Amino acid sequence: HLSIRRQRQMCIRDRCEAAVPDVVVATSSLEGSLWDGGLHLLNSQTGSITATIHSMVGISIVRLVRCSSSSGVGDYSYSCISCMDDGKMAIHSVQPSSTFSCSAVINAHSDCVSALSVNGSLFVSASWDGSIKCWDMNCTRWHPTQGIIDAHQKPVNDVSTSPFNASMLSSVGQDGFLRLWDTRDNMDTAGCIQILGAKEPISCVLWDQHDDCRLYVGTDSGRVLAYDTRIS
Repeated sequence: HLSIRRQRQMCIRDRCEAAVPDVVVATSSLEGSLWDGGLHLLNSQTGSITATIHSMVGISIVRLVRCSSSSGVGDYSYSCISCMDDGKMAIHSVQPSSTFSCSAVINAHSDCVSALSVNGSLFVSASWDGSIKCWDMNCTRWHPTQGIIDAHQKPVNDVSTSPFNASMLSSVGQDGFLRLWDTRDNMDTAGCIQILGAKEPISCVLWDQHDDCRLYVGTDSGRVLAYDTRIS
C-alpha cells in the first residue's frame, strides 16, 4: 500500500522566499517498469517555464535552500535538493528565472528517499531502507555528518527538526513508532532519546511551533495524535 501511495504522488512544489517569484516543480511518473521524472523552474507571476532538467528516475521530494551571496545587496542564490526514488539526492544551484546547474549527486540511501527536513544549511534525509542521515550544505565532500542505519524496522515516512533546537530530530515510520533523536550525540539505535508508539503506521510528523515539548503525528487510518515529550 505504501509503494502504491507514493507512486500516485506525481508532483511536489516548493517556493523560494517571498521576494523571489520562482517555483520549483518536481515530477515523478511510472510507465510499465520504468520511472521517469524531472525538475521545472517556473515564474509564478507569468506561469512560464524558464528551465527544465530531465531525470531518468522519479523525484520524490524537492526543497529550496537559500545560499549566502557576497556579490552585493539584493543579490541571492538558491540550491535545490531533489530526492530520488533510487535513493540518490541531487544538488542543483538555481539562478532565479534562469537555469539549473547540477553541483553534486549523492548516493545517500539504498532505497527511495522518503523524507527531507531542512534547517538552514543543515538537512536530514530519510529512506524506505529504514535509515536517517544528516548533511551539511557547507561541506566540500558529501559525506553524512551523522547517520542511523536502522532508525526504524520498516520504511521511514517522515522526519522533522525542532524549530526551537536544531539538534532535536523526530522521525516516524511504517513500524508505527515516533522516535526522538539528538544529533549532537552518536546517532545509532542505542542513542534514541524516546520512543512513542501509535500502534499503526505513522505517515507524517510535525513539531508544535509554540511548544518545544509537543509533536503531532498523522496515522494511516486518518488520526492526528498529539504527543507531549514530558509524558512517557
